[in-house]
Amino acid sequence: MSGGGLAFKYFPSQSWRPSGVNVEFDPSQANTATQSQRALLIGQITSAGTAAVNIAVQAYSQTQVNGLCGVNSMLALKYAAYRALDPFGEVWLGPLADAGAGTAATGSISFTGPAAAAGTMALYLMGVSVPVAVNLGDTASTIATNATAAINATSGLACTAAVDGTHAYQVDLTALHKGLALNDIDIRFNYYGAQNGEVTPAGVGWSVTPFSGGASNPVLTSLLANLGVQLFDFIDLPYTDTVSPANRCSALTACSFRSPNSRLAASARIGTTSEELNIWHAIIAACRFHSASALLIS
Repeated sequence: MSGGGLAFKYFPSQSWRPSGVNVEFDPSQANTATQSQRALLIGQITSAGTAAVNIAVQAYSQTQVNGLCGVNSMLALKYAAYRALDPFGEVWLGPLADAGAGTAATGSISFTGPAAAAGTMALYLMGVSVPVAVNLGDTASTIATNATAAINATSGLACTAAVDGTHAYQVDLTALHKGLALNDIDIRFNYYGAQNGEVTPAGVGWSVTPFSGGASNPVLTSLLANLGVQLFDFIDLPYTDTVSPANRCSALTACSFRSPNSRLAASARIGTTSEELNIWHAIIAACRFHSASALLIS
């Protein structure tokens, strides 16, 4: 009020004096504490990573994560993608080694030539732009060699490239990790189309063999058991086989009594409708007693 010991902070009492009772809420002395929402990113690391597998570790920077997990590893790329959406949240890493009996997914790109004009091939791997320069007269093998060099020089790719030992016009692509997850590495050309200047140079052709053959995901039980009483608001899992999400559900169920806080877990899967139903029915069955926590699968 303007005439007593309690003054309005926001209401323009000095310039506006309407009749009646005037009320103002001043939240400046209210509780301003913020709740830290903790995220756990689960994924594989390369042999160059220094992190102890199956032991969660807090992440502070991309440089630190690259050292712990290996540059372009699944977990390092996941951290980069997460930080693009949440620059300040608390993030923990759940590092896993490749399954010993697993296999790495492979794909390939075959080129034809010679080039009748100079230009740039707009190649995309995992959504990352990999421009490949083409000179007039370049043969298919020259284009393959240049594409291989461009791919291996590009950061943010969980795969490596090599010219095929039998067919010099072919680039063989190999995932950095064993397992099913990297079967989904996408290969495409001219994503943005001619209207955006992405046109294959005249005389050059290409064909793609999609990634496939990746098998055997890492086992999650040791990592999940080692989390102890640590609580997470968000858990990201790259594996959508029937076993991995079910293990996660079991771990959440086992520790749900430790806190009334709900847990939000997310996965993604590509497949037919029948495959989706079979997978999620198995997951729901594994989680049917998990009433204290929330599970979101997208």
